[in-house]
Amino acid sequence: SPSHELADYVGAFGNPGYSDITVVLEDDVLHVDYNGLGGPMTHWHYDTFVVEDENSQMNGTRFQFRMDSLGAITEVLVTVEPTLSARVFSRLPEDRLSDPEFLERFAGTYAIDTQRVVIELRGTTLFGTVTGQPTFELVPSSGTSFTIKGAEGFTVEFLMEEDGTVPTVRFHQPNGVFDGERQSEDG
Repeated sequence: SPSHELADYVGAFGNPGYSDITVVLEDDVLHVDYNGLGGPMTHWHYDTFVVEDENSQMNGTRFQFRMDSLGAITEVLVTVEPTLSARVFSRLPEDRLSDPEFLERFAGTYAIDTQRVVIELRGTTLFGTVTGQPTFELVPSSGTSFTIKGAEGFTVEFLMEEDGTVPTVRFHQPNGVFDGERQSEDG
């Protein structure tokens, strides 16, 4: 069976040389679209799914999803041209992760033990500064998660409540997971 819930495979995936691949979930079935081609997919093996639609030119095409070191689905490997080897398509960030109105809710000061982390929005990009360390850029990933530019294995996840507030930031680092609680404006 797949290693993730079906919803975790949903999203847009891109490769600079090709059109984007979009995966959606409809009635508990994954569907893929690539240039107007595709169709429903069934689970084949582990994190590989196959298009099952005899009316589609992609019938029988396999989509192998890959994870990062934290277990998040970040890529899909697929043969889009029969005469070439499979190509890697990387997960594209959701549009809202470049929307300043959405990103503004993450800006603020968070405390991790005695450390203060300031997250600020500059245009459509979030930046973070930990007391005594250089400022780092947050690169949109998926959901409310970001990678730290130039720091492989480091991600920042904003934990959002149902009402849209963000009381906690979570740093995933090679040496552990650290939560920071949002501080009030006056201290």
